[in-house]
Amino acid sequence: MYCRRYVAVELLIGSHLNCQELDDAPHPDEYRKACMKCLRALCNARNIVPSSLFLRDVIREGKNPVGGGGFADIWKGHLHDTHVCLKVLRVFCPEEQKAKVLRDFCQEALVWRQLLHPNVLPFLGVSKDVFAPRYCLISPWMVNGNIMSYLEAHPDHDRLTSLVQVAEGMKYLHNRNPPIVHADIRGVRSPCSSPSFPEVNLS
Repeated sequence: MYCRRYVAVELLIGSHLNCQELDDAPHPDEYRKACMKCLRALCNARNIVPSSLFLRDVIREGKNPVGGGGFADIWKGHLHDTHVCLKVLRVFCPEEQKAKVLRDFCQEALVWRQLLHPNVLPFLGVSKDVFAPRYCLISPWMVNGNIMSYLEAHPDHDRLTSLVQVAEGMKYLHNRNPPIVHADIRGVRSPCSSPSFPEVNLS
């Protein structure tokens, strides 16, 4: 038991240090790629994420989720004075799938935190306290919803402009090294500009 705990502590410390390396001044692509590879290996070994990704003072709103997907529910919450979206890992699945779901969740957090583009939804962090023992991914709350509901409410909106902006987000993902291919693209409407611009929701 002691040995297992010791290894887990080593993994946590190692993953935290690698995250710090990625957060520091810009490094050559090959160096960052090596750090990211190491982080993935560490997280895969124990299905954990670096401690620097955890956020405190996150509070959920309401008693029911506002949406969901195959392996996660979407809740609305707030972090201090900011409304946030909480993607909660749904672990009510066969036992043999739980490890894979958690591993994919950790990988998504690691990849998402490296992205910075006007048309990619920002990643804020993770929490394991709000829905303990389940994890959740945290991103800004988009008051305008996804692109489909927005277009239903605003049928005269310039769809060509939105398509170009979503394509810009996808181009950014595909041009990463290594490229990021996402199989579940969801455009969300940011309230930050007028007219607001769509972002690719990596979650």
